[in-house]
Amino acid sequence: DRLGRGDGLTNFSRSYAPNQGYELTAPLTHLVGRTTYAFERWLLRTAPTAGFVNQPIGKLDLSVSNIVSLDDTAIARYVIRRVLNVRSLYASNVPITVSVTDINGKKNGATNFTRFYRNAQALTLTAPAIVGGRRFYRWRLNNANQPTGNKTLSVSMTATHTADAVYGY
Repeated sequence: DRLGRGDGLTNFSRSYAPNQGYELTAPLTHLVGRTTYAFERWLLRTAPTAGFVNQPIGKLDLSVSNIVSLDDTAIARYVIRRVLNVRSLYASNVPITVSVTDINGKKNGATNFTRFYRNAQALTLTAPAIVGGRRFYRWRLNNANQPTGNKTLSVSMTATHTADAVYGY
């Protein structure tokens, strides 16, 4: 900025000449006590009396090409990071299809694996019908049996979840 200041820890301000641009980069996660928060999105206000405009979810960089001559306000919004543990019972190394990429860019996996999502993210898990001669029986979500034979499980990441794909003969 005009005063020679660069990076900073929130909350901070910088002073730029009119018509200059700037770029901000947020960390993917932020730890507060024992709770991990995941970056959700930037909120940007480009005029003191204007409303905030939501930027794309998950885009860590905020680039403004021209600050014009007004004050901008940028807010990095974080939400609680949720953990999904995916396991299998009575079969190992089961390939599970996951409908949504997690905050680390991971999606499908072979049991046992863990994924990390933003709070309230909706997703589905799909298990194969047969693995190693064993047939899919049901999903268990947090030790609660789900309907028999339904290979797809819908999950809303409002808490830490453990999903078990149960197989048998």
